[in-house]
Amino acid sequence: MEKNIELGYLLDFYGEFLTKHQARLLDMHVNEDFSLAEIAEKEGISRQGVHDSLKRAEQRLLELEERMKLLRRAEQTIKGLKIIKEHLNASASYPGQERHKELIGEEIDKLINIWEEVHGV
Repeated sequence: MEKNIELGYLLDFYGEFLTKHQARLLDMHVNEDFSLAEIAEKEGISRQGVHDSLKRAEQRLLELEERMKLLRRAEQTIKGLKIIKEHLNASASYPGQERHKELIGEEIDKLINIWEEVHGV
């Protein structure tokens, strides 16, 4: 996974554990694609200060993911739901079963869509 995309997801999951300053700087860098110089100018701090804050924030997010594994579990859940959906669509149909397959498929789609909407996938 691309580093900035992963950091964006980690920020979504664990951003509340960062200082407001760290979360704001990381959001600007990762989600709004601001350069270090642009952030420094906007925040009135040095480029090195931005760099240091971003590194500390990134390290904190990676430590939290290492402990809690929420992002990894969410990704595995979505992958599993997609596999279930594929098997459901490929399974043989019996009289009356088609409606049940549709309902199950709709629920799986809802769960996948929740993830994709939240994370802009």
